[in-house]
Amino acid sequence: MDGAAITITVHERIAAIGAAVWDACACPEAADGGRPCDPFTTYRFLAALEDSGSVGPAPAGSRTI
Repeated sequence: MDGAAITITVHERIAAIGAAVWDACACPEAADGGRPCDPFTTYRFLAALEDSGSVGPAPAGSRTI
């Protein structure tokens, strides 16, 4: 590496990032209403998973395998 610094920020929810910023990074081909190459990386899809409770923090006392 050339010694460049990398900053990582962790967010609790994708809503903290925002649709425009997320989609510009994850699927720039979808800008201006185009079709994403991978629809599973779009803000709309990931936010729907969070909003429905399909993904998110595990309930207290739950086990992970």
